[in-house]
Amino acid sequence: MQLNIQNVVSIKFENLPSEYENFFQKEFNLFAKNEPPGEFDIVVSFKNDLSIPSGWQKISNYAGSTPNLFFLLDINQKKICIPFGSLDKKLVVINIEQGYLIKPNDFYVKVLEPIIKLKATQKESSFVHSSSVSLNKKGVLIAAWEHTGKTNLLLELLQNGADFMSDDLTLVDANGQIRAYPRHLNLFDYNFEAFPEIKKILSMKQLCQLKIANTIERLIKVHSTSYTDKLISLLLRFKNYKIIYNKVFPSINLRDHAKLDIALFVTRNADLNKASLEKISSEDFVEMMGTCAIYERRIFENYYLLWKFANPGKKDYLIENAFNRFQAILKSATAEIPTFHLMLPDNNQKIDLSSLHILQE
Repeated sequence: MQLNIQNVVSIKFENLPSEYENFFQKEFNLFAKNEPPGEFDIVVSFKNDLSIPSGWQKISNYAGSTPNLFFLLDINQKKICIPFGSLDKKLVVINIEQGYLIKPNDFYVKVLEPIIKLKATQKESSFVHSSSVSLNKKGVLIAAWEHTGKTNLLLELLQNGADFMSDDLTLVDANGQIRAYPRHLNLFDYNFEAFPEIKKILSMKQLCQLKIANTIERLIKVHSTSYTDKLISLLLRFKNYKIIYNKVFPSINLRDHAKLDIALFVTRNADLNKASLEKISSEDFVEMMGTCAIYERRIFENYYLLWKFANPGKKDYLIENAFNRFQAILKSATAEIPTFHLMLPDNNQKIDLSSLHILQE
């Protein structure tokens, strides 16, 4: 199986287990290709047996390293091998032992996706934590931290005739083109509160789970303790539904790519009772987005820092250089377009689009 992500990053899978194949076919059907693109950027190879080279260091019960490789170990000591010493090479090979205890989505998010993002920056493109649509023939990028309101704005725009491109990640290139990355919509309870009409897509089991989680959260808030925030954060897992975009809006149009015309960075402000829009410079937008990008890399970066700790003196091309490339790409993409800071009230309600004049023009 091969994936060709917008002709930017190509991936080949070897000996792919059926569970993983089903996951990638469902989530990345748009990018699945039968014919190889010529040269691959990443190869993911599933091995029946994966041995560790002699001289490796055990960092913890679940991690180890050599000067070029980083190993993740599960409770059965099966391994994933990440070549941290050669991520700047043209081809990156990730080896995973058959039967390693990790769900396909977790493998993708924690291991494969960060390397896809890194390879994209090497080709003058970058994945931005954002939703994106094409509205009135304009490409609109809605960047934000998580749980800030970008998906509510996305849903509102889709209901008002926008073409869907992406929910959580958008591929942006230095020439100002945005490219679709249409995985699932990442919906939480507050999205269903703002858009109760889309609750019909949930099964009875999911509706009951959502109701129970909300009830537990209300009880936790009444009996507040030092662990309240941590418990509420854990409950988010039971109030999160990953749903294919055309199941939410069956008649939705998918736009593969568009010229970037407007960029918004969304935050929340508890003192507001309605949305507030402020024009900002491209430099300010990139700085705000850059902070968000650092946050988004945290899991993979922890693996990398463990490897760096065990191998001092290695060149830090992953964190510093990749981040610098990310900023340069985003600065180039937004240099000639209007950029805005959109502040939303802290109430998870629908957004009145009439107040956002830039989206009506």
